[in-house]
Amino acid sequence: GGRSIASVALRFRFAPPNWCRFLKGLDRTIVALDILPRKSGLGSPNLAQALHEACGGVIGYAHWVVQDSLTEVLQRNGTDIGTADLAISVGRLFLKFKLYRRVNAVERLA
Repeated sequence: GGRSIASVALRFRFAPPNWCRFLKGLDRTIVALDILPRKSGLGSPNLAQALHEACGGVIGYAHWVVQDSLTEVLQRNGTDIGTADLAISVGRLFLKFKLYRRVNAVERLA
């Protein structure tokens, strides 16, 4: 059996500067598509570094975290994704993908 595109994407690693660009792009797209009314600051250097650390450099994990956080924000009719939302989603990521030895670096920003 072959690998799905999603399973390959979960393993693709980016260096921290590329994370800023990736996360800024997600932030812009979320607003451009009128999913949320304002940007969340996802591409800020401190947040990008914390997500990079928490996700072990795996960009697919970061995408999963943002998507999970976005779902929670939409369910409560929020206006943006906060660091507390992301920290909770990182915790869920650890459980879902069994990443028990990771440090939730996003928690210290929340």
